[in-house]
Amino acid sequence: MVKGKGVIPVRGHLTKTKQKHAKLARRPTKKPKSDGGGGLRMAEKVVLIAVFLVLACAAGYFVFSFVSLGTAQEVGFPLVGSWGGEGSSKGKFIAPRGLAASEDEVFLVAHQLARLNVYNKQGVFRRSWGGEGTGAYGFQKPYAVALDPQGNVLVMDTWNGYLKKYTKAGKFITKWGGEEYSFYGPRGIAVAPDGTIYVADTGQGRLVQLSPRGEFLDSWGRPGKGKECFRDPMGVAVGPAGNIYVADALNHRVMVLSPRGKFLRRWRLVKVNGAYTSSEHYLAVDRRGRVFVTDPNASTIQVFSGEGKALGLWQKVNSELAFGSPAGVAVSPQGDIYVVDERLHKIFAFRDEMTLVE
Repeated sequence: MVKGKGVIPVRGHLTKTKQKHAKLARRPTKKPKSDGGGGLRMAEKVVLIAVFLVLACAAGYFVFSFVSLGTAQEVGFPLVGSWGGEGSSKGKFIAPRGLAASEDEVFLVAHQLARLNVYNKQGVFRRSWGGEGTGAYGFQKPYAVALDPQGNVLVMDTWNGYLKKYTKAGKFITKWGGEEYSFYGPRGIAVAPDGTIYVADTGQGRLVQLSPRGEFLDSWGRPGKGKECFRDPMGVAVGPAGNIYVADALNHRVMVLSPRGKFLRRWRLVKVNGAYTSSEHYLAVDRRGRVFVTDPNASTIQVFSGEGKALGLWQKVNSELAFGSPAGVAVSPQGDIYVVDERLHKIFAFRDEMTLVE
């Protein structure tokens, strides 16, 4: 157990005021004394404080999750492999971001190189495509990748403002974006089992729903701190029950929506060492419904239940190596967990066996 990294539940406290109820009851007609300066009586002050808290909450200054954080203890998963390295040669990457995993391959967005790298599950480099540009195979700072039910590859071409679709082998199929969709710096994407696509439109503080053919269906949320708002939504994942999980990065919380866009619940991330330090968060949901949220600047992955209970802080690759700056995270259909670390320049593969770290 790592000391000082547990979660301290936040509770509201109101100062107890000694009121002489019996005396007031015996003197109902006596005018209460002033505070000497025309101030408010204590009861009036309490009412004003309560009104302030309600208004502040409505404005988003205090965000209550209504979900128990539980106790955040240190956890770990067995490491089964690692690969990668910093650079621009085949299989290498600079500033990695999103990850996706199929039954037999792992897909990585090499953000700074504007390309997509593909590896087999043993880490052997298979192929790549992309490069700086605006055409069918050009990217401008891509952030996310996802796979549809047919195995096609969807890449979030963030600063070109397009979602681009390719075959598994890398052949361009189509793209969606431009004025019709008005994406602004989108940085997250997920695909449901029925092919419905969800895009975190980061710059506009909303979640966009597209049909499997890329048709615009709906959007939810707006910029802000309120209960149905986002501030830089980033990582997106679809859970086993079909609900959508969104890493609301600058609000430091996870938002959960139904497939029809109803906001179901939300919870705050754990403050590591007493503070929030990351402005980017990526997430994945496994077949058990556990939610993995990367916290790059805290060198941590936060693990929650699907209901928002903190299950643990995952801070080590193995007993000898700590995470540097974990970014993208993905879970394969078999349950294997993949994490790319920007500071260590590695993709790590883990077996789905969570254990407590003593």
